[in-house]
Amino acid sequence: MFTKGVAVTGLAVVLVDKSTGAAVTGGTTTIYLTQDGGAQGAIAGSATHEGNGQWTFDLSGTEMNADLVGLVAINSSASPVGLTIKTVTLDDIVDAFLARDLGSGSNAGSLNERTVRSALRILRNKWSAAGTTLTVTKEDDATTAWTAVATAAPGADPISALDPA
Repeated sequence: MFTKGVAVTGLAVVLVDKSTGAAVTGGTTTIYLTQDGGAQGAIAGSATHEGNGQWTFDLSGTEMNADLVGLVAINSSASPVGLTIKTVTLDDIVDAFLARDLGSGSNAGSLNERTVRSALRILRNKWSAAGTTLTVTKEDDATTAWTAVATAAPGADPISALDPA
């Protein structure tokens, strides 16, 4: 996973000779970049041969500041090699974490979902208890997020609602 606007080190491509298929181990390899389909230009850094035709390069935060980063490695002896990187924002990562079902690991979306977001709702959102039913609302303090059956203890003072608005 690549984060938008965050530098990347050690990206690798393997170059093979366009005539023989052998590993390209010499010459100059230039990496060209496009951001979100814009104009193509060479990256600021250079590619380094690591061995057996593997070439590595780094991308700066500025070069990674796009939703789609298109790359092509050019060496006069090699067939061109292209890569496309789809980046995500930190907000995308946090939102996916909050929406992840704690039991199945999939994205949830049903009533009584077991997500981090749903677990936190009782701490901050409005909730109420009517009889033995506890109802926790979504962030609008009106829409039901989840319900639960409450068990009362004899002689205990029940809390019947909380509205942290």
